[in-house]
Amino acid sequence: MYKRGSQHQSTLSAALFLGAAAFFLVLLLSPALTAPDALQVGAAPPEDFSYTISGDTLTITGYNGPGGDVEIPAEIDGVAVTGIGQDAFSDSGLTGDLIIPGSVTDIGDSAFSGCSGLTAVTIPDGVINIWERAFYGCVGLT
Repeated sequence: MYKRGSQHQSTLSAALFLGAAAFFLVLLLSPALTAPDALQVGAAPPEDFSYTISGDTLTITGYNGPGGDVEIPAEIDGVAVTGIGQDAFSDSGLTGDLIIPGSVTDIGDSAFSGCSGLTAVTIPDGVINIWERAFYGCVGLT
């Protein structure tokens, strides 16, 4: 009897050890459970924007999305977003974070004016022009 009991205890111990190891392995490898380095909001859908297309470039001319955090898409309908036009987002209710894609080279006059709830803006290195009053009244920016 003693041998049989020991065998069950060994099997039970091995099963518990393997179960605990598998649990901790899942915890370590699960991306959902790791701390994010930055806010990941995902690009806003194309229907949130008004725009004009000229050749192979696209300029955002208006925003009619819900506000809040916004990531401007790098392309819409296969055309690169290269500009944010004059007054495109002015007084639009953006709050929180704004991410401008690397494809943008031009930010128009008063493009984000009056977006007092913006707290952070990511502007890529490729932006060549930021026109007057682009962020006028964005008092929440730090």
